[in-house]
Amino acid sequence: MKNIYFKLLLPYFFVLILALFISFLSFFFISKIEVEKEISENLKKITYSLKDSILILLEKPSEEIQKEIEAKGKELGLRITLINFDGTVLADSHHNPKTMENHKLREEVQAALLGKPEVFKRYSNTVKETMYYYAIKLENKIILRVSFFTKIFSNIFHKTNKYLLLIFLSVIFLGALLSYLYSLSISNNLFKIHKFLKNLSLGEFKERMLIKKPEEFKEISKLLNITAEKLEEIFEREKSEKEEIAAILENINEPIAIIKSDGKVSYANNSFLKIFLKENFSSLYYFEIFNNLKILEILEKHLKEKKDLKEEIKIDNRFFIITLKYIPELSESLIILYDITYFKEILRIKKELVSSISHEIKTPLTVIYGYLEILEENIDKENLEMVKKVQEQIEKLKLLTEEMLRLSEIEEGKIREKFEKLNILEPLKNSIDLYKNLFEKKGLFIKLESQEKIFEILGSKKLFERLFLNLLDNSLKFTEKGGLFIRLKKKENFLEIEFEDTGVGIKEEDIPYIFERFYVSEKGRTKEKSGFGLGLSIVKHVVELHKGKIEVKSNFGKGTIFIINLPI
Repeated sequence: MKNIYFKLLLPYFFVLILALFISFLSFFFISKIEVEKEISENLKKITYSLKDSILILLEKPSEEIQKEIEAKGKELGLRITLINFDGTVLADSHHNPKTMENHKLREEVQAALLGKPEVFKRYSNTVKETMYYYAIKLENKIILRVSFFTKIFSNIFHKTNKYLLLIFLSVIFLGALLSYLYSLSISNNLFKIHKFLKNLSLGEFKERMLIKKPEEFKEISKLLNITAEKLEEIFEREKSEKEEIAAILENINEPIAIIKSDGKVSYANNSFLKIFLKENFSSLYYFEIFNNLKILEILEKHLKEKKDLKEEIKIDNRFFIITLKYIPELSESLIILYDITYFKEILRIKKELVSSISHEIKTPLTVIYGYLEILEENIDKENLEMVKKVQEQIEKLKLLTEEMLRLSEIEEGKIREKFEKLNILEPLKNSIDLYKNLFEKKGLFIKLESQEKIFEILGSKKLFERLFLNLLDNSLKFTEKGGLFIRLKKKENFLEIEFEDTGVGIKEEDIPYIFERFYVSEKGRTKEKSGFGLGLSIVKHVVELHKGKIEVKSNFGKGTIFIINLPI
């Protein structure tokens, strides 16, 4: 690579020569500026030195003034002009004043009239030459203007410019010649490399190149060929992998799409296209594809926060679970939609069936219970025990039907409870009072911790009591030691309520299902302790009815925390 270094040295040498030339040229112009500055200073001095003699001259007749001015101009080699304040020329050393136009609008005259004399340079139509002008005010409303001829200096500068132009052209020619000779020696090789890299960028990895001389380019060509081989291997492997992945995704029934960080959809399988696009997307932005406000909100939140999300959405008459997974390595997001329309319909039918059965069972149970009460009065002691056991089971069935009916009413929005502003502590304390003795009998405590005395919220007192009673009952059933902590605190626009017990806890795999109706987790619970699996389902629906959220944290064997957030 040393030879390359010395070859590159020639252009640098040319740049050095060019820099010297520019420096010399700059020096010339600076010198010219300094000369002009010196001319201006001398012009000012001469003008002020003529002031007294001109004032004496003004006392003479106009003809004598003209002759004196002409003589003075020839003597000094300057042009001297006397101008009235109104702009008429009184005398001029190089021209007949009577034929001269009004000079009031001349720059130097205006500057003199304003009391701010300044040197001006311009072309004179009178003497047909570029001149320097300087004017000052005299008494008797007369302006003295002195002009300097630039002809002598112009000739010198013209000659200098010719020499400089010859030097400049010589340097340009020399630099061009050296550059041409230098470029010619390597241009062919660079052209080959450029062509090779261009083809490489277009995906033509099979092409190879061979440069024999110089040695440095020969080495570069070998490295480029090795690079091309490796790129070909990588490209083929990635192509094969992408084809496999695409084939798999295309055969998946769930709609799948990939969105780039800038919001463009880079991939969508057939299922996705059928629902949203009907044709190829051609890198459309997600907001050009989706017209569902819920999906747009979820996507905007996901792309902004780069967090995984999962929500239920409705598209036309179908229900989906939309899952968004951010892939940091690719800076892309994966969208998967799971069609749950069938399951939602099954759930709806199931709810209707449970509600119908609950209504139908309630009346027969009441009748049976009534007959048992009559039978209880007329039966012998030996069979009385069996009647009581039947009554106990009927009581459980009645309780179950009531819970199912209550849950159905909440789910279907059929509750008739009025929402009003209430202090959340009132239904909470009422519920605690009902369970306080039951906790004490079991040797357990209930501790209420509250940051503030008043927590006003919009809701139903009766529904909140049902919610708190179910949570208290849940903690009582599955806590053997310790007790229950109930905490209330405000967080921004939310009221947070925590129910933390020291009970047996919930297994991690059970947590996602505990709010489902009739679900009872194992977690070491006996049949006597386990209820119907409706209590927590009612809790969740009451919370959601009040536009709140509930979550569960549990450490199996140590306790469970139910966290409720309600909007204030």
